Amino acid sequence: FSVESGHRVAGYSLLRSYNDMGIDGFSHVLTLQMILFMPFIAYGVASWLDEPINMLVYLIIVPAAFIYIILKAWRIFRDRAYIRLGLEAEWFVATQLAELSEAGYRAYHDIQAEGFNIDHLVVGPNGVFAIETKGRRKPGSSETATPMKDLSHQLDLDQDRIIFPHTTDTQMVPQAIRQAKWCSQWLTQACGMPVTVTPVLALPGWFINRKKRHAISVLSGKEIPKALPTLNGQSLTPEQREQVIWQIKQRIQRDSDEL
Repeated sequence: FSVESGHRVAGYSLLRSYNDMGIDGFSHVLTLQMILFMPFIAYGVASWLDEPINMLVYLIIVPAAFIYIILKAWRIFRDRAYIRLGLEAEWFVATQLAELSEAGYRAYHDIQAEGFNIDHLVVGPNGVFAIETKGRRKPGSSETATPMKDLSHQLDLDQDRIIFPHTTDTQMVPQAIRQAKWCSQWLTQACGMPVTVTPVLALPGWFINRKKRHAISVLSGKEIPKALPTLNGQSLTPEQREQVIWQIKQRIQRDSDEL
């Protein structure tokens, strides 16, 4: 899956947000330094002008401003860590999709929709698949635990619920379904023929227990190369696939080369 010139790479939107938040965080660090030096600068200027200065005002304002900026910077770097996790998850899924290129699959990333983006859109012999990728941290686990006995990296499926060891998520599956539905409507209208897009949820790094029925295919990252060709989607002729691919390519153009 070579990246064609001007096309969005995996995690392109997240990468731009990650870089922008890094700049914001750095600006907050500079602001903190200015706040710390403010009382000394004010005292020096007042002494040079031989003017009285009320240091009590600075003793109130400076700590309040310092705490405010610290909290803002902490939120930025916390959210940036979450974005990095999602970015690494999308990159990992993209590398797994690359293994399907010889089997006739084409993968495109970061497709811009109406107020959201689709992480990966895959076109292959067995259909079109919209893959929503989620990066989720695992709770601490014992280093001596074996992969099958350690439950900290395992999750369960129950209809549209994803049951993690520490929480239950009810938003991921409906989101993947909504996005696939939007994508199906868009491609049907753009291509002038019925196009069914199958939703897939990718959760890299997790072991998935499939004891109960689930609404859509939920795959760990490493399962994708073997599992995706076995899914039942809409069979399209080579000509129809090329028509779908052409429409996708128009939507993944970058607005600039800046990352």
